[in-house]
Amino acid sequence: MVWKALDQLHRWQRENLPECGSPQGNDVLVWLLKCQAAPRPLKDLYRSSRFSEPTLRACLRAFVDRGLVEIEVNGDDMRNRFARVTPKFTTTVAAYRQRFGEIAAMVGAIERPALPVAPSPAARPSEPPGRRTTAG
Repeated sequence: MVWKALDQLHRWQRENLPECGSPQGNDVLVWLLKCQAAPRPLKDLYRSSRFSEPTLRACLRAFVDRGLVEIEVNGDDMRNRFARVTPKFTTTVAAYRQRFGEIAAMVGAIERPALPVAPSPAARPSEPPGRRTTAG
């Protein structure tokens, strides 16, 4: 049951979050998640990653093609370009987090050991009359 849910989550991720099955795709996704509040220069992505600039550009292009990211050019200096996430990116990531949370809850419910139930006082055997201790 859990494996089937994980398989569905990975399938959904491949369909909705491009390139996330690759290490460079994960780098771009994490970088985009960090810069959701404001556009960031693409050179920050290129400098922070261990992958080549052409590889990252191709990966970023997949995000742009799906409408998850917009690339903006600085009007004063055409060499400066910025990535900005779109509302579609925000809703897609929120949907992914929800799906991931549901699977995590399912796994937690399966792996959580059942707590032992203490017997009720009526179910406890009574002590023999001669063995009772009293506070004195």
